[in-house]
Amino acid sequence: MEAKLTTSYGNIPFIPLHVIEEILLRLDVQILFQCAFICRDWNALITSSDFISHSSKRTFDSRNQILLIRESAETRGSSSLSLSSRLSCCQPTYSLHWDNDQFDLLRTIKNPPVDDFKGTRLIGVSNGLVCLATKKPPKFILWNPTVRKYVWFPFMMTWDEAILSAEGFGFDCSSNDFKIVSLLYRRTDPFRFIIEVDSAWIFSYVSWSWKRLTIPSSWFAYRAEPPVFFNGVLYWRAYHEEEGSDDYDFILTFNLTHEVFGRILFPSDARLMGKISVVTTGDSLLLIQETYEWHFDESDEETDEDEQVSNQFTIWITKGIDNHESWMNIFSITSEMDPDHILGARKNGDLILYMDGGQILRFNPTTPTNLLVGAIEKSVSFRYHNESLYLLEKGEGVHSY
Repeated sequence: MEAKLTTSYGNIPFIPLHVIEEILLRLDVQILFQCAFICRDWNALITSSDFISHSSKRTFDSRNQILLIRESAETRGSSSLSLSSRLSCCQPTYSLHWDNDQFDLLRTIKNPPVDDFKGTRLIGVSNGLVCLATKKPPKFILWNPTVRKYVWFPFMMTWDEAILSAEGFGFDCSSNDFKIVSLLYRRTDPFRFIIEVDSAWIFSYVSWSWKRLTIPSSWFAYRAEPPVFFNGVLYWRAYHEEEGSDDYDFILTFNLTHEVFGRILFPSDARLMGKISVVTTGDSLLLIQETYEWHFDESDEETDEDEQVSNQFTIWITKGIDNHESWMNIFSITSEMDPDHILGARKNGDLILYMDGGQILRFNPTTPTNLLVGAIEKSVSFRYHNESLYLLEKGEGVHSY
């Protein structure tokens, strides 16, 4: 590429390309994407791997993070229909929201290729890319909603019906590489749920290839719960079947830079009872335990009308990642709410709760609970999302829409 940009506008002076680059790096990602079509030199610059990496770092450092909320099933004006009819007419929707108390809409992602994404599940969101996967045998999609591009690629191994999988997705800042981790387990008894570790694989965005890894044979991730990605590490809730061990449940970690698995024990108190969730605020990793207490009116023993249930949230934050002593108890709060599960947490400490009725609530012990969005059962995924230009530099196999 030439060091200067030429122009046909008479006496307008040449502008060195490095000056143009510094100007472009200060622009919004959406505007940058439009600038890529202005001229050939700008296109070559903006779609280069180095520029995309630098642009992504500036966006991340600015902390201008927004929320990505994926509704995999939503109805509009069809409340009178049966649930099966409502689900049949649903369309996946994707929208970006500001991270404020009102979750103000930034924009709706228009015309996503829903036919191509049909039947997929969300694996993760990181540095501008959304990772989706089909069911058996898995095929993966990397999708950048900002630049309206996506790419399919298969899982490079022989698959059979006895294989079960758990996946995670994140961005390795040290190598500017997106990585997908797939943990494979094999059902060894068709009549009982007995499984063993089969293998672990990692996909590299830079090399565009898979390679096999080693995972301890007794460590099993809970496949129904997607991992949390935080500071270059994936965190799964997991269990192991080592004989004579009291630490049945733990957190399985995978460091994307060093590509090694590790284990973090739960706090001693958290291993006693209750439902445990691992979430990230974007700045911290939190461990949340939910325990329930039933209260009865002893004056009326024949009815349960005066029965009340209180839900206690106990929250820990990590001081390190060595063992159960690395957790520090922040606070415990009691509420009458009974969420189905915790979708995530905001940077200010708000918990985003999914309720049994389909409501999404923002809960903070110091402020009232606010309704965020209504949805059909288990349809919303809550993720932080930084826009980027990734996939613009990839050529073959990348689809536009």
